[in-house]
Amino acid sequence: MDGLVLLLFLLPLCGEVMARSGPLDAIWDAGRLSGEGDDSWRRPAPAWEGACGAGGGAGGRTLVFAGGSSTGGAYQFRNEPDAFFPAQALRVLCSSMGAGGAALRGRSYGRSGADSFTISRTLDQMLQGADRPILVLYLGVNDLFTRSNRQTRAEREGAGGSGIAAWAAHSRLLTGLALWMRPTAAQDALSLAQEVPIPDALENHRRMIAAVQQLGGSVLLATEYVQVESRPLIAPYAAMQRGLAAPGSGVQFMDVDQELSGMSPAELLVDQNHLSRAGNRILGERMAVRLQAMLEGR
Repeated sequence: MDGLVLLLFLLPLCGEVMARSGPLDAIWDAGRLSGEGDDSWRRPAPAWEGACGAGGGAGGRTLVFAGGSSTGGAYQFRNEPDAFFPAQALRVLCSSMGAGGAALRGRSYGRSGADSFTISRTLDQMLQGADRPILVLYLGVNDLFTRSNRQTRAEREGAGGSGIAAWAAHSRLLTGLALWMRPTAAQDALSLAQEVPIPDALENHRRMIAAVQQLGGSVLLATEYVQVESRPLIAPYAAMQRGLAAPGSGVQFMDVDQELSGMSPAELLVDQNHLSRAGNRILGERMAVRLQAMLEGR
């Protein structure tokens, strides 16, 4: 009996060793299959930077923009960071303050695939050197519309801990078994989770707001502008962000749908959610008005 127990214990261990010693090590790598193998998001770098005013940006205030590809890095302006709304907003602010104005800097961390989870986990790096920053979050699409895994971002983070759960999450043998038992494509699509469901997004937002407030800064929340048919799907996200804003809290909400109402989505967007050149310019101009008020303490 003892020998049978030992055999039952050793078989999975031997199977795991064999899987990791050959080509199955890469084929059954759960991190690679889910896209988690790319951890470059943990090292955020500005997609764009700009400055104006006294000292060319030394000291003064800093605007930090964060979001997905709609904020910076989208395919249509990959080599034109000044075309995105963060640069357009700073352009308007700098032109209105004149040459003798106080130093004002802008940094955009727009990145393809970024969501409230990845931003909240790396925000400290984005805020380095920023005194009383204003953080602008333009989010929603990657949180709610991305479905690449049966677990949410937060669940996958929890699975990366220690003990049996961590071993199971990285086991080649269990990954291979899961692939073998995988449902049909139609069933699989239905079983995938939102990358960042709204309760998780709410917690991520609270985490980011707290980090900014510790630096004496403030936050401007904005939900991404999307095509008409997708607006009911993203409306709960806007409601979540709106609920975080309150007078005197240092957190404001910009209703982008309202700001751009009456304009044609065909003019403002090039696809489902990426802004056109005109869309970026208009959003930047409208956002500059809100940012000017925040800079003045209004």
